[in-house]
Amino acid sequence: MTCTENCPKHQSTIEVSASIKRDRTPTQVEIDVTLSASASDRNQAYEKFEAQIQRFKAVVDSLTGKILSFKVGAPSESTEEIEKTFKKVDEITITTRATISVSTTDGLGEVIAALIKADLSFTTPRFTYPTITDLEPEHYEKVAAQARAKAESAARGSGCKLGQVLDID
Repeated sequence: MTCTENCPKHQSTIEVSASIKRDRTPTQVEIDVTLSASASDRNQAYEKFEAQIQRFKAVVDSLTGKILSFKVGAPSESTEEIEKTFKKVDEITITTRATISVSTTDGLGEVIAALIKADLSFTTPRFTYPTITDLEPEHYEKVAAQARAKAESAARGSGCKLGQVLDID
């Protein structure tokens, strides 16, 4: 049955939805790098640790234009008794955390590649985004126009005309 009359008895409803996407680019990206070295001799542990510091410094120096800033924390030392070939020995570990900040995601891939190449351990990047602002009137207008266009297409496809909007949720 084709509905040509506009009466409540024969009115159909069409439900449509629409959405709007707002792009949010990170304003900053941070990567934590763990610098750590262990040895049974304290001097050897510090020599290995210094080698890691030098590799980290080389990464930072090679990416001067990509890195916004970096910081290196104070090292800490710990001793743990471990078993090696039928005897117990003390193993000294020197550890610190460094953080590299990149202003945008543009240089992120290069920083990660350089850290991998330098054989340095790092965490998943942390992204800082700008504060989400409230939707502006033009956002609502855009999504309403999008929903209306979908509803008009659905009405035409079913052989009817779109009447007045009954409800917006």
